[in-house]
Amino acid sequence: MEAIKTVTDVELLNRKRWLASKMVGDYKKCTKYMEEFTMIYEKQRTVITTELADHQRRLDVAQGAIVAHKEKKAQLADAKKTKDLDITLERIESEIEA
Repeated sequence: MEAIKTVTDVELLNRKRWLASKMVGDYKKCTKYMEEFTMIYEKQRTVITTELADHQRRLDVAQGAIVAHKEKKAQLADAKKTKDLDITLERIESEIEA
């Protein structure tokens, strides 16, 4: 009975060691992948942040252009009506819409 218990204990100990070494190996592998994924995430975050800042800059420029066109349109509205003035006003209006 003692011999069976000893063999069983040794087998259990060996199984625990095997599981422990497998878990350590899996942990190291997961840590390596996590570091890679973190690097990829940081690169993508930088790219997206740069793109968002660029889009915001474009929006600011477009809003400034719209304000400038509206001011020009208001100034031209008081001018004497001519064919060239109408064409200019239509062009300004189309640029504001765009």
